[in-house]
Amino acid sequence: MTIAAEVLIGMHDQLLETLNFQAGLLGLALVCLFLVLFALVRDRQQRELTQVRSVATAVQTALLRPVPERLGPLHLASA
Repeated sequence: MTIAAEVLIGMHDQLLETLNFQAGLLGLALVCLFLVLFALVRDRQQRELTQVRSVATAVQTALLRPVPERLGPLHLASA
């Protein structure tokens, strides 16, 4: 979308043939590409973190005994 807008502006101002415009367009395309790649990597890492947390919760639930309600005269609670 941004690149299309830039091309439209270049066409309107008749700048498509200039080296400065072409370099700016290439830079904009590279920035857009890197942003998409970073978003994909971030989403993949977020999914992995969610999965690891889910496994950790399941392991804790399976291995740790629940806290007793009382320990002698003390009332216990946990979250």
